[in-house]
Amino acid sequence: MSFKFFLKRSLLLLASIPLVAQADWPVATPDHAEATTASSISIPVLQNDTGNGLELVKVDTTSKKGGEVSINTDRQTVTYQSAADFTGTDSFWYDFEDEEGRTNSARVTITVTASDEGEGSDDAWPVATPDDETATTSNPTIISVLQNDTGVGLTLTEVDTSSKQGGAVSINAGGQTVTYQSAEDFEGTDTFWYSFKDSQGRTNAARVTVVVQAGDEVIDTDQAVAVADHYVVRSSLSRMFDVLENDAGNLLKVVSRDERSEHGGKLDTYAQRYIDYTSKSGFEGVDSFRYTIKDAEGRTSTTKVTITVLPATTPTPITLDDAVTTPKDRPIRIDVLKNDIFSPYKQGEISELPDTSDNGGTIEKVVLYTNRVAKHEQLIYTPPTGFSGTDSFTYTAKNAESNETGTAKVTIEVSESDEFTTPFPTTNPDNELGSCGSTSCSAVTYPLRNDRGENLILKLDSAWSLKGAKVFLRWIRFSGISIIYEGTPEQLSDGSDTVYYLIEDQYGRQNWGQVIVSKRPN
Repeated sequence: MSFKFFLKRSLLLLASIPLVAQADWPVATPDHAEATTASSISIPVLQNDTGNGLELVKVDTTSKKGGEVSINTDRQTVTYQSAADFTGTDSFWYDFEDEEGRTNSARVTITVTASDEGEGSDDAWPVATPDDETATTSNPTIISVLQNDTGVGLTLTEVDTSSKQGGAVSINAGGQTVTYQSAEDFEGTDTFWYSFKDSQGRTNAARVTVVVQAGDEVIDTDQAVAVADHYVVRSSLSRMFDVLENDAGNLLKVVSRDERSEHGGKLDTYAQRYIDYTSKSGFEGVDSFRYTIKDAEGRTSTTKVTITVLPATTPTPITLDDAVTTPKDRPIRIDVLKNDIFSPYKQGEISELPDTSDNGGTIEKVVLYTNRVAKHEQLIYTPPTGFSGTDSFTYTAKNAESNETGTAKVTIEVSESDEFTTPFPTTNPDNELGSCGSTSCSAVTYPLRNDRGENLILKLDSAWSLKGAKVFLRWIRFSGISIIYEGTPEQLSDGSDTVYYLIEDQYGRQNWGQVIVSKRPN
């Protein structure tokens, strides 16, 4: 069974991860507050955190949007004041420790309104706003129902445990989110109600409408499907292919391949995912080889990889044209360097880029981590408002270690509809065994290997696991982007720890995933 974790499109800041209190380690829960421009407010940030003898030890003294933050003398609360004339969403982080010196941290998100609006006042009654969400049949979906509600210190108090169409609903730990799971085989529109209270005990309620779609939007794991690939290389120049990138199935791995390509090219497999190809010396033309994949159930599939080998004298970089499709008024992130060729195992850079496309769309360069290279530049294209049709632009790329350049064209088909035609990105839970010594435990996991979506990137909102272990992203050569877990034996002594992560597809649609880390048996 595949698990999907949905957030609203607007939740680029991770508002409320479902947290389960652990007695042996302090647990941090994100906070939300409201303020008016340039007015000071006191925020009891530790009120919803869990642990013994908690005290604040550190805070960002300057918030993300230039506000001032300080720890109060009680070491339980902080004082926040926005920058002059600022309105919008601001945030900052705080650190705390328990009576044994164990630490954790969380983020505070503040909605700042103009001083004459008064919506953040303690005198204002909490306002409930209905929610609209999407889910797939029988898959649990986390919904941040309080994200669009207004009030001070909001906490969920009650929810319909059975939705109108027989789905199951429950309040998650921390009182900020709910988990919804539709009835088996149900498709259509479902609803349920939730109630909440503010810091003064005043209540309100709202309805959540969930459109439940057939589970076939999730990758069909009833079979492993290897999809044919085509690449372009330069003669005698090695290039590594992520052959599983477009294949379908659950926990896929490459289990076999041809010993040599059809025309004598050298092949090597890394991490049961990547195949490195080097053409035979002097060969030019079309080469090929076959590989076989296997899924978690042992089912196999075989496909063919075709390689166009250019003359060895072809200078690098070799920049190849790109073509993508996006709905009307929908930005798209484009991995233009993905099919370009640079020096062996070196990455390229985008050196020149127009501000606008031929039809007035905007283009922005961003640096991201992907599951192919450690640090990779991509482009975000935003079509003109209301535009549909064909748009295009050109970019120039260069070898990162030299000044040789190449130019390629990107063509974008902007459809008449504003609806997405590709499935929502999906995650599957990962389970990793941590290797423990006398004082430390560590684990490495590659979440994107069994997650599905177009041009996925991996993000961490917190540098800590559920029990306070350190987590961070790292690119490991031949293996891809990984989550590194560094903790202690105590954090895994009672079973497992949890790391939450976020994936984002080319359209900016996001989904939650989780990694369960358990102690490796001795």
